Amino acid sequence: CWNTTRLPDGRLRILSGFSRNYVTDISPDGRTQTIDLHQRGMKGSARGIISMADGHVWVYGLGGAYQFDSQFNLVREINKSSGLPSDRFRHMLIAGDGTIYIASLGMGLLEITPQGIQTIYNSAQGLGDNAWSLAFRNNEQQLVVATQEGAVFFDTQSKQGTLESRHGDTKLTLRSVKVDVNDNVWFGTRNGVLKRPPDGKYKRFTT
Repeated sequence: CWNTTRLPDGRLRILSGFSRNYVTDISPDGRTQTIDLHQRGMKGSARGIISMADGHVWVYGLGGAYQFDSQFNLVREINKSSGLPSDRFRHMLIAGDGTIYIASLGMGLLEITPQGIQTIYNSAQGLGDNAWSLAFRNNEQQLVVATQEGAVFFDTQSKQGTLESRHGDTKLTLRSVKVDVNDNVWFGTRNGVLKRPPDGKYKRFTT
C-alpha cells in the first residue's frame, strides 16, 4: 500500500501494488471497487495519488504522472513521451491555481502551468537534479524541496531557489518534507529527523 486517503463522500481510497498498480475504493457500507491502472494506460510503478475536488485523479510514480477522470479513463500523461528527459517522479503537488509541481530523480523540479508550459529547475539553478519530496509554505508562495543535495526553498513567484546544504558539518541528504502549523519544516533523512524552525536553526532527532 503506497497511499491511503479519505474521499469527501466517505470512501476510503487505497493505492497499492508494485509491478502492477491498483486503486481500491471502499465505501462506508463495505463495498469495494478495484481498478487496474496498467489496464487503463499507466506505465511504471506508482508512488502516490491525488484525488481532485472535480473527480479527476492524478497518479504518479516511476513512469510519469497520469490524469484520469472520475471513472478512471486516461485523460493525460506526463512522461518521456511528452518530451521530458526523465519520468522518475517521487512526489507531486498541485497548487490552488492549478500549477503542478513534480519532484523527480534525474531532472530536479518540474513545474507545469495550467496553460501547459513545462519548466525544469535543477542544478543549472542550484536546485540539484534529484528531488524527493515537496511541501508548500506561506500560502503556496514558497515550495520546500527535499533533495539529495539539501533543502531548497523555492519562491513560486520569482522562480528563484535558495539551497541549504549543510547542518553543521553534516551534508543534508533529504528524503521527505512536511511543514506544520507553526511553520516548522520537518525533513526525513537516512539518519533521523531534522527540524528547521522559522529562525533557520536546524535540530536533529535520532533514536
